[in-house]
Amino acid sequence: MKGKIGKNGLAILRIQKWVEAALWRKFRQEGDLPAKHALFHMHQPLARKIAKEYYYKRMGQNVELAEFEQLAYEGLLDAIHKFDPLRTVPFRGYSRRRIAGNIADGIATTSEVSRQVSTRYKIEQERLRSLSNIARADEETALEQLTKLASGLAFGLMLEGTGIYHDDEENERQPNAYDSLVWKEATQRLAEEVEKLPRKQAMILQQHYGSGVNFNQIAKLLGLSKGRISQLHGEALQILRKRLGKF
Repeated sequence: MKGKIGKNGLAILRIQKWVEAALWRKFRQEGDLPAKHALFHMHQPLARKIAKEYYYKRMGQNVELAEFEQLAYEGLLDAIHKFDPLRTVPFRGYSRRRIAGNIADGIATTSEVSRQVSTRYKIEQERLRSLSNIARADEETALEQLTKLASGLAFGLMLEGTGIYHDDEENERQPNAYDSLVWKEATQRLAEEVEKLPRKQAMILQQHYGSGVNFNQIAKLLGLSKGRISQLHGEALQILRKRLGKF
C-alpha cells in the first residue's frame, strides 16, 4: 500500500542505521578521519537540501546558491564535531537546526553583494594558487609552467562541469552542447583515473569539485592544514594531467 515501507526497505533502513552507528563509534572513540568523512558525505544531501530551501526563499536578494551551500557545510561540520551519538536525539534533527542556524546567521551578518562576488572569486583563487605553487616547484621554463597551469585548470573545469560526483537523485543537469560521445568518454575516463588517486587526493577532488566544499572546510574535514589541502589538490590535478595527456 502507498506510504508503507516493504520488508526490503525496512532491512535497508536498519543496515543504514547500523553503518552510521559504527561510523560514529569509530569517529568518537578512535578519532577516525575516514569515518568522519563518511559521516559528512552521508549527510551532505541534507545540507544541500536545506541550502536550496533557504536559497529559494531569498531569491532576488543577489546571493548565489554556492554561498548557501558553504554555510550549510559549515553547519554540518559543526554538528558532526559537537554531536553526542549516545543521546536519544537523531543526528538529522540535531544537524538540521545547526545547518539552518548557520545559514541564517551567515547571510544576516555578511554583505550579500560582496559575498556573492567573493565566494566564487575565493574558490577560483584557491585553485589558481594551488596549481601555481606546483608549477613553480619544478625547474621548467615559463611556457612549460603556463602549459601545466592551463591543463590543471582545464581538468578542474571538467570535474566541476560534468557532475561526476553528485548524488543520482540530485543530478538534474540538462543535456547541453558538451554532451557528445567524445565528451562523455573523456569525462568517464577522467572519473576512472580519479578513483585510482591516493585516497586523500580523491576525497579532495570529490568534495571540492563535486560538492563545492572550499579548501578551508576540507582541511577541517580531513584534519590537515589548508596549505596541505592546496598542495594535494595541485598534485592530484597534475597526476591526472600526466596520465591523460594534454588537451
